[in-house]
Amino acid sequence: MATELVKFAVETLKFIFFAILWHFVLFNLGRSVLLICTAGRYPRGRTLELHADRMSLVGVLVLFCAWSALALHNNFPAAFA
Repeated sequence: MATELVKFAVETLKFIFFAILWHFVLFNLGRSVLLICTAGRYPRGRTLELHADRMSLVGVLVLFCAWSALALHNNFPAAFA
């Protein structure tokens, strides 16, 4: 009984973390970037619901590009010194 409760609690926390991270943070980051790049034209109206996963993927790509740029910035001065 206790193991089932622990499993349930862990699965609930995983779901909440996934929902907050993927559907809120990454979605809004991707949507903001797409709105900036398309001058406010792309994710509007019905496409906002239809392409939610695409916007979250753009959020992942933005985070990856920012992390890569930071890593390159931190490593290039050491390579040329």
